[in-house]
Amino acid sequence: MNSRGGVIQRTEDGGVVLFRDGTERAFIADICANSDDVTPRLIYADWLEEQGDSFAKARADFIRVQCKIASSPEASKWHRIQCDTYERQS
Repeated sequence: MNSRGGVIQRTEDGGVVLFRDGTERAFIADICANSDDVTPRLIYADWLEEQGDSFAKARADFIRVQCKIASSPEASKWHRIQCDTYERQS
């Protein structure tokens, strides 16, 4: 538990994630299970905005921008470039 009342969890790559509660964990699980679909991300952004604090609202705005970029025609081109670059570096 941290000072914001959330639960801190380590990721497989050594990062840290702060979850507000089980609801947020469920949103993240749905996003991961449907990574090609922006709908779960947009629903999560709506939920974050409803939480009322400025940090959550900023995250919601950021997620919406990411979704807009991901659904643009250029996104698939950039995704291919990133994947190709990653594969060459591995």
